[in-house]
Amino acid sequence: MHALQALHALPSRRSSLALLAGCALWPAQGLAADARRYGVISLLGDELVLVYAASITGTNLDRNVHRAVADAAGTLDKMALAAAGRALEGRPAGAQAVLLGVPPSTLHQAPEKLFVGDSITLPGSLVDALEQAQATHVVLLTKHRSPARIALLDSRIGVGVLRGLGYYIDREIGIRMIESGRSGSGLLAAYAYLRLTLADARTGAVLRQRLVTATRSYPVAASDTAVDPWQVLTAQQKMDGLRELLESQLAEELPALVAVG
Repeated sequence: MHALQALHALPSRRSSLALLAGCALWPAQGLAADARRYGVISLLGDELVLVYAASITGTNLDRNVHRAVADAAGTLDKMALAAAGRALEGRPAGAQAVLLGVPPSTLHQAPEKLFVGDSITLPGSLVDALEQAQATHVVLLTKHRSPARIALLDSRIGVGVLRGLGYYIDREIGIRMIESGRSGSGLLAAYAYLRLTLADARTGAVLRQRLVTATRSYPVAASDTAVDPWQVLTAQQKMDGLRELLESQLAEELPALVAVG
């Protein structure tokens, strides 16, 4: 419930979007004829996933409990698109980004269907939107599945696997804060597990990819009041923490993805 409340609390940008071929298009203006035009597509935000760590260790099986909180309004995708647009603007000089919003779909859950060999194959509505935007390149943000590796000060912990955007909750792990000396059981961690793909908009050929497996930890031991990890942050703080993690990672990784040379 808290996660749903946080999603709904964010301001909607729907009024600023124009519909084009079934997609939401934020058009770039004043582009030079030879400038790069990035058609940015996010397939991250159909849901926020809460992963409850299992107490069983020593197995390759994922025993965690995964609970998906639907984001029918596409708030997370809008968040990702806005952050990607800022990270790509002017990289290289003169480049601009056209942000394409896709309603929650089967492609959010199965983005691997878009990849055929060393190319991407997009639905006709997205192809039409890219052509009208005169995109030269596609920047595709999709979910990536990988083992849970939650970053602490000098180590990484975690069981099971993570994918996409969400929060990891471990109610049993004991953590001691070095600076304060306080200790407690439980950890909440925001995570962003993404695959970033740069492709040629005309041919669909994949030019470069980067993987993101980023986390940000909030131990119960660091809280003055919380006794359960889910209580460490308020609903709005949970959404803000996820947005800040996503923005910082895209600001770092996207310039490297589209770097010339």
